[in-house]
Amino acid sequence: MRRDTAVAVRPGTEAGGVEIEYLFGSTKATQVHVDLPLSMAGVFSSVSFELQGDGTGNQIELWLNGMAGKWYRQGDSAALGATAWSTVRREVAGTPTDIAARARFVVVQKAGASKGVVRLRRLVFAGAPTGAVPVLGHVFGEVPEGLPYLDAAKPFRVERRRVDDRAVVLIDGDPLFCVLDAHLDKAFLESARQAGVNTLALDLYWRDLEPRPGYGDWDRLEAQIKAYGRCGFALIFLVNIHQPAWVMREVPDEPTAHGGGCVYPNAAVVRDHFSRFLRQFVKRTLGHPNVLAYGLSAGGEADGDFPEVNGDVHPWRRSPTLLDDFREGLRRKYQTDAGLRAAWETVDVSLSAAVPVAPLGPYNQTWRDMRPAAHDWREYVDRFWIDAVEWQARVVKKAAPAKLTLVRLSWPVFQTFNPFLARRESEWLDMLQVKDAVPTWEQATPIYLRSRVAMFLASTRGTDIVNFPEIDVGHNRGAATSADIARFLPAVAEFSGGVWYYRDVKPDQWSGVAEAARQVKSTLLRARPEAGRRVAVFYGERYANWVQNHSEYDNEDSLAGTVRVLDSLGVPFDIVSEDCLEDLARYRVLIVPNGMYMLDDVARRIGLFLNQGGRVLAVEDVAEFDLRGRQLDAAWKVKATLLPSDAFRRLRPKEEGITLGDAGRATVEKVKEFLKAAGMLPAQG
Repeated sequence: MRRDTAVAVRPGTEAGGVEIEYLFGSTKATQVHVDLPLSMAGVFSSVSFELQGDGTGNQIELWLNGMAGKWYRQGDSAALGATAWSTVRREVAGTPTDIAARARFVVVQKAGASKGVVRLRRLVFAGAPTGAVPVLGHVFGEVPEGLPYLDAAKPFRVERRRVDDRAVVLIDGDPLFCVLDAHLDKAFLESARQAGVNTLALDLYWRDLEPRPGYGDWDRLEAQIKAYGRCGFALIFLVNIHQPAWVMREVPDEPTAHGGGCVYPNAAVVRDHFSRFLRQFVKRTLGHPNVLAYGLSAGGEADGDFPEVNGDVHPWRRSPTLLDDFREGLRRKYQTDAGLRAAWETVDVSLSAAVPVAPLGPYNQTWRDMRPAAHDWREYVDRFWIDAVEWQARVVKKAAPAKLTLVRLSWPVFQTFNPFLARRESEWLDMLQVKDAVPTWEQATPIYLRSRVAMFLASTRGTDIVNFPEIDVGHNRGAATSADIARFLPAVAEFSGGVWYYRDVKPDQWSGVAEAARQVKSTLLRARPEAGRRVAVFYGERYANWVQNHSEYDNEDSLAGTVRVLDSLGVPFDIVSEDCLEDLARYRVLIVPNGMYMLDDVARRIGLFLNQGGRVLAVEDVAEFDLRGRQLDAAWKVKATLLPSDAFRRLRPKEEGITLGDAGRATVEKVKEFLKAAGMLPAQG
């Protein structure tokens, strides 16, 4: 908006009325507008409202917004010269079958520098005529002419191949390389194909696909699927569970996530409606050989704050469905009120009325909650993603057992849901994806990406579940250059079973995508050294998910610093965590770069690893307390090689051009000598 204009909207004096106060400070100002969201998107044939002008001689226009972001002007402008109430009626124009989601009132300057107040009331939308069948033109559109179709159809044979301890996806023998956002555009499709992209992803939202019950033009969707296939591309559909307004109206007691748009996904009404919709979506698409996978989530962006990593209080913790689920978990664990009261160390609680405890510490600061009740809530949140997507995945698997299921875990901070729980879910889970694959908003370097994706490989290692990271290069670095893409994506390939670029490639980036695809595909099929030649690095996922540490990422910074050292020495590594301690037997060397607090079982297992001949390099303050704040028995530390407590954390690559200080160089030398003594590096050199 120009500086010489201003506009404000506020409730009018009548129920359902609004006032628009505006200012045109000069003759250069042309218009101001306000947007009003409709309570329920729909297909409309006409709209009417009552208008009270302000006598200025300016004009007002009505525009409607379709689901694809297109705005349609509705008839002629209405003059604001009269101050008496009058009725304005418009036939809905533009694309009649489009779904209207918002109304925009535009005040157009016709009287020079001026200001005024316009009043509106009784805004009424009339539905489409009986029998009218809306189409999905607002989402999918028509298939254009002149697309670069292949001369011969691709078979789209999908294979999951084990390469060392990873599951790798191949499409007609070609390793999976995907770009999010697909366009039926000749130049885009030609560039993608030439760059080596074999799969495209479409990010879809239930609220857009079914804005009213039963809505859908499946023929147009299928036409697009066929067009992409004829151009040589497999497809991954992200079918996000963001609910349509009509569904949320059926669950008024369920609170919406911050920003609205999604209630707790396990609510019975949501499950019933989305299961029905998902079955229909899969039924209409599974017959196309180029449909590779269906992506599912626990709420997309809506679940991003649910772990409450910054001490926030998420609205979903007030959900009646969540409370029932939470209490049922407590009932299984403690069985009686007496058992719960003894565990929570209070008499003021019962299995029928227990609620998640409020955060103990201040917002967005580091604090540790030792209360048993806090640990019970944390365990519930850790498992939420499984509980929220398993029923969706089983709907897909029952309808299309040959297709793959992809689960995306939410926003890119380590303190979220526990991905290691995936190891036991291969019956319904085929691909696991960390959304964005960036550990913090500030630090997006290849080293952080490597540490993050390596952790997700640890969650799927030795299973048929594919570690399929989403790599966002530009999110934290501004516009990604072609060189950025060519450097960042290959950095994670050795830990992956396919790679996905986020998002929407620009014309000047295709050369970087091509180079990245070439390197990624080669690396995906290259076996890593056997486990005994890799260093195991411990990452305390349970600790990270427990400590409220949104501002300072000591745990992941220490991990990234360790990866930086090992990469500089050319030493391959894997990550182990509390939920895959059995993997320790595969390794000869373990590094513990952080973890003053850890589970008692972890400390015991590290001691056993040492007693069985393993070598351990750890920081000196590791394993002092368990997650209840009780002193740990860490007698094994006398057998370990110890470094200062911040040795690895100070090596974190906050900036890629960072140079090592004396302390950093000393740490690298100590790690180098340790690895030589352990036989992981040549004695000389």
